[in-house]
Formats: sequence, C-alpha cells, structure tokens
Amino acid sequence: MSMLVAICCGKSFFYCRYCHEKTENFFDFRKFGSPDISEIMRTNKKITVLIVDDEMTGLRLLFEHFKGSGFKILVAENGQRVFKIFERVIPDIILLDVMLPDIDGFEICCRLKKKPDVKDIPVIFMTGLTDPIDKLKGFEAGGADYITKPFDCEEVLARIQLHLNLSKLRQELQHERDRFRALAQATSEGIVIHDRGMIAEVNPAAESISGYPREELMGRNISELFAKEFCRTLAETNGNKPCEVRGIRKDGNVSVLEIRTGTVRYQDQSLKMLAIRDITRKKFLEHENFTLRKSLSRSERLGEMIGKSAVMKKVYENLALAAASDETVVICGETGTGKELAARTVFQMSANYTKAFVAVNCAAVLDSLFESQFFGYCKGAFTGAVRDMPGFLDQSQGGVLFLDEIAELKPEMQAKLLRVLQDRDYTPVGGVVSRVADVRIIAASNKDLRKMVHEGKMREDFFHRLNVITVEIPPLRSRKEDIPLLIEQFLTINGSTLRIIPDQAIARFQQYNWPGNVRELFNVLRRFLATGETDIGGYPTAARSELSEINPVQDHLTLSRAVEEFERRYIARVISQCQGQKKQAADILGVDRKTLYNKLNKYGKI
Repeated sequence: MSMLVAICCGKSFFYCRYCHEKTENFFDFRKFGSPDISEIMRTNKKITVLIVDDEMTGLRLLFEHFKGSGFKILVAENGQRVFKIFERVIPDIILLDVMLPDIDGFEICCRLKKKPDVKDIPVIFMTGLTDPIDKLKGFEAGGADYITKPFDCEEVLARIQLHLNLSKLRQELQHERDRFRALAQATSEGIVIHDRGMIAEVNPAAESISGYPREELMGRNISELFAKEFCRTLAETNGNKPCEVRGIRKDGNVSVLEIRTGTVRYQDQSLKMLAIRDITRKKFLEHENFTLRKSLSRSERLGEMIGKSAVMKKVYENLALAAASDETVVICGETGTGKELAARTVFQMSANYTKAFVAVNCAAVLDSLFESQFFGYCKGAFTGAVRDMPGFLDQSQGGVLFLDEIAELKPEMQAKLLRVLQDRDYTPVGGVVSRVADVRIIAASNKDLRKMVHEGKMREDFFHRLNVITVEIPPLRSRKEDIPLLIEQFLTINGSTLRIIPDQAIARFQQYNWPGNVRELFNVLRRFLATGETDIGGYPTAARSELSEINPVQDHLTLSRAVEEFERRYIARVISQCQGQKKQAADILGVDRKTLYNKLNKYGKI
C-alpha cells in the first residue's frame, strides 16, 4: 500500500511512504471515523488504483465503496502529489479529477502519457464539467474514459474493471506481438501471417524479400506479391513440402521463392502463415553451374590452363567446384604439371577471397623463422625488430595463401598452422592480441600426403583439416593429345607464332614421356626459340650420354670422396644445362629443391 495507517493516542492519521510525510488533510479519518485495520489490509492486492481529487466527499465515497474490492487505494489531492507517488510506485489505473488546485487533470494526463513507462496506464477523468469540448480535451489528452459528477460508484467500479480488462488484453497482445517479432527476426526466412489472404503481420525478412515496407504490406492481399500461378500452386501444395513460385517485388523485378505453408495461433486466432525463402541466387548459381559444365565439356582451356583431353575436362570441373566453395584445397600432381597455375585459376574464378594471392614455397621456410614469416612480428619482439612486419597471413588477408610443397613442412610447423585452420586466428610474434585469419588456404604437393600420414611425416589432424577439396593434376604423359595446344599457347604468349616446329619434332614430342611434364616441354620450346634445335632426348638422357665427357676424378681417393667429387661435377653439369634454373635442375636430378640447396651449400660454389 502507499498509505500506512497509524493509530496514536486514540487518533488516526495517514503516513505516505512515497511522499515521506505525515498528513491529516490528505485523507482525514477524523471525518470518516476510525477504520478497521483488517479492511485496510484487504486492499493490499495486485491492482493499484490511484484516486486524484481535492474534494474529501468524493474521496470518502470512493474509498468506502472500493475498500472491499481487493484494490490497493492510493489518494492524492493535487498534481504535485501525483508525481511524487509516481516516483515510487506505478498504479494500474488512475481516477483523475480535472479541476485541481495546482495543475488541472488534463495537463497531468498529458505529462504522464509522455513517459514511456506509464503511458499505457488507463486514465478515467472524473469531473463536473459536462461540456462536450471538455470531454474532447480529456480524450485528446490521452484519457481512456470520462465520467461526469455526480457519479454512481457501481458505474465507476464497472468502468475500472472494463479498462483493467482492456489493459490486460492489450498487454497480452503486445507480449504476443513482441514474442512473434523476436522469433520472426531471428530467422532469415520471410514470415507472412494472413487472414483469408489479407496480410496481418510480417517480419523484416519478408520486407526485404518483397521490397515493401511493413506499413505497405499490412492489409494487402498476398496474391499481389506473387505471379498469377501462385494461388493454384499454393492450393496444390502440402504444407510440409515446399513449393517454388515467382515473386513480384515492389520494383517490378521477378524473384524465385520457396514457400512453405502452415497455421499459427496469432492474437488468439488461428491464421495462415507463409515461410518464404528467396532462392533466386541459388537458382542462378545452379543454372550457371550447369552452363559452366556444358561449356567445360567443349572447352579447350580454363583460365590459363590448356587442354581438351578427358582428364583435363575433369580437372576443369573440379577447379570450378573448388572455386564455388571457400574451403581449403589441396592440389596434387607431379612436378611441373601446373599446380600453382591451377591454384591461381581457383583464385581468379572465386567470388570470395579475391583481394590477394600470396604464394609461399614451404621448402624454403626455415624452422626458426616459421612464426615470424607466417604470423609476422611486432616492433621489439626480438633484437633487430625495429618495426612491425606483416607475415604471409597479413599479406593474404581477404585473399588466398598458396602453400606450395606443403609436404616439406615439419610436424612442428604443421601444428602451428593447424590452429589457423581450426580457429581462424593467429598472434604475431611479440604480440598479445590475436588477429582474425580471413584467408583461404590452397596447398600443393607432389607427394602422396596420405602415405606421409601413415609414415608419421605429416600430422593426421593437419591432413584432414587441409584436405577438404582435392584436385589431381594429371602428368603430361597421360594427356599427350594436349601437346599441340600447349605448344600453340606457348608460342602465342612468347610472340613467336611465326616460328614453326617441324612435324617430326611434334611427333617425337608425343612419343616422349616428359618426366618434367609441362615445365619440361616449355623449356624445350624455349631452347627451340633460342637455338632452333628441337632435341628432346631429355635432359636426364642427355646427361647420361655425356657422362663420359665429365672429367674423371683423381686417383687414390676413397670411395666416398670419389662419389662426392663425381656428384659435385654432375650437379654442376646439370645446372649448367638448365642455365642456372635450380628448380628445373632439381627436377632432372630427381630431388627436391631443398635437397639441391643443401648439396650446393655442402660443395660451395659450383
């Protein structure tokens, strides 16, 4: 209760705990007689009624009539006390006199209606003003009802109960609306509730799909949002099975929609509901994919990749599928088959991760520098770190990080990179704040990664996290019908279309197995453009035929020393034939580049 009854020295008075002051004229029981405490306590119920009137006769009449109705009764004789009471308690309904000594009832109502937390409290005006203009002022101020004095207490009680019930219904409806909107906004599907075709409620997703704002959708017939066949399709549709219809947006554009129907309890009514998904882009991609597959079946190239053989058309399809996804990709194939070119093709065809393509040769990454090269480092992280240095992950943000020769990473390095693949974050050396790895990983290897897992050379968890999409690039010997196209492409790129390779040479090209694959073919073509020679005995064969020309090692050497000396001279000969191209020389020697570099460091200048 807002009023506590105190009985002191046989004298009764009220103490207002909201105004913190004792008052006798606020509600003078000396005029009404001493109250029964049990009757006052019976008013301590959930419903609180605030009566505002400066006439004691009216207050007494209402109090006597309401004291057994189970209401909390708060009273105030002027506007100031009303606002003091509202600082501590919020009543459920207000009986408000218009003619008050300080602020008139209309002004009090206007002020209350401007406060969000009390604006929905019903206000019933009680006044002797009977002019219709005064009644209009009351309703304009926000009053819910208007009772003229003298009034009948039973009528007042009936009005109170009516407006309390209406207020309760409004709250329940608002709660239901809030619950519906919370659920509806949590889904990306458009939700449309309709009553026999007339739209009763929509969620923001339905506004976005249709292009109409909510106020323009409310009351509109749902048939206006769809093509003519909608009603027939909807009638034939089982609620559990989605149907596809054409939607007509506000701007006139046509979209493809997937619709499910159902029934929902809304505002105490059983209404129909449509759950709508915009699948326009999905349909477009399906059509585009179908068109792409058809074009790939007839195509001789994909990006910069060349070939019309059946195995290459399969490669094109796999690359197209990889480009349509954002998952990690492993490209496998022998040395020289064009794995990096395939990775760049995926990058160029992708809709996402298009900002950068950063290629990293994993064989050249030293153990001690792995973290600083991949994750970067902060100024002061170690001696010589005079400024922040971005790593490979920083450089490839929003793009592709291509990890060539991924098999060369040691298990310790794999574990560090695994966290990036799993958690999509990393921390620079010397840093304390993690960064998001908004990067797509494409890896390449000329080794059997599964075999490496079985041999313990690659972590199994790293392999499975990396090997989401696999693309196998075939060796040149399995697609020799593509050699003429590759020759034509090479000559075109190098501006040498007038140079003609003899038919006999091309025939020999197609008989040769090309252990160095496309890279070896292009090197032979470079030699042809430089010297006019088309000798394709192969570097390994040529080298073997010329072993006798290598100066013999000196006498009286141990076997191991003689082998090292021969190895040094042979490596020097192959590098010379490859014009200093270390990767090409490694391919011919049958070792990886890291092994070749180790040999060169061992023997010094060759």
